[in-house]
Amino acid sequence: MIETALTLFAAHVFADFVLQVRWIIDNKRRVKAFLAHVAIVAATAAVLLGAWSSGALITVAIIAISHAVIDWGKLWQSEKPWVREHPRGRLILFLADQILHVLVIVVTAWYLRDAWSEGWWSTLSADLQVQFLIVLCVSAGFTLTTRTGGFVIELFMQGFNLDESAKPNQERGKRTDSQPDERQAFEADIGLIDGGKWIGLLERALIFMLIMAQEFQAIGFLIAAKSILRFQYARERSHSETVIIGTLASFGWAIVVSWATAQAIGLLQ
Repeated sequence: MIETALTLFAAHVFADFVLQVRWIIDNKRRVKAFLAHVAIVAATAAVLLGAWSSGALITVAIIAISHAVIDWGKLWQSEKPWVREHPRGRLILFLADQILHVLVIVVTAWYLRDAWSEGWWSTLSADLQVQFLIVLCVSAGFTLTTRTGGFVIELFMQGFNLDESAKPNQERGKRTDSQPDERQAFEADIGLIDGGKWIGLLERALIFMLIMAQEFQAIGFLIAAKSILRFQYARERSHSETVIIGTLASFGWAIVVSWATAQAIGLLQ
């Protein structure tokens, strides 16, 4: 069961967050793009499972059909008022979608636990099977930590709005000397295009590698270094709070997913 579940989960991660290109995301409501995504889900599951027996092929079919149903439900709910009007409606919908996919994978692996043993990869030696599954775990965990983490943090941060009631107090507290010039210079420097996304991706990748290497102490230095470098540019309360929340959310996600990946690898060894 563990081998089947890990393989199907890795296939889901790759199909949703690596092989789902921008064209599919932008045109998901069109039949052609929707079916292309479902076909990628089925092909990825079939390849990683090494499906060639009837049981393994049935497993792939269940995963593909359930994925299509869940994604259709997500598209249907995405235009509902509770999603568009709630500050974190998109985040809740995204997490609900992923939880349903994982539940289907777990239930399928429970009832069709022999799908892995009936697949082509099971014909390899026991050592090679373990190495293959470890590579899948590391690859899927790295993808979840970096790319998926970017989506989650972005949706999470969209739920925060500026406290308009604090603006008058901020205006009264402004200095009249050189601060306007500094403020204008600060606002003019809007940063690199996608710079924040790449910073988050790289920091989560570093955390993943540090946890895999069991260098937990270095994570504290990484948090301190980023705080020093970024916080000196956060001259307004709203900006500083955004930096702190985003940093802690990004580090928290990376630590949890990396730890879960390490635990999954431990089950195989």
